[in-house]
Amino acid sequence: PPSNLDELINLNTATFDQLDSLPGIGEKTANAILALRDQLGAFRYREELLLIYGLGEKKLDAIYNLIYVK
Repeated sequence: PPSNLDELINLNTATFDQLDSLPGIGEKTANAILALRDQLGAFRYREELLLIYGLGEKKLDAIYNLIYVK
């Protein structure tokens, strides 16, 4: 996994293209992440991604070390 924050994706500032580049995250899920961020105002925890239909524990585990919240 990336070793510093510069290589990680901040869920609160991520662009569609950054989200779409994550393993297992396609266009539909990237758009859902952006919509959820708009709805919440900001993410406080990575686990909030589990609120997205179709994004379960397995998919979250696959990207967990590639993303962060600040």
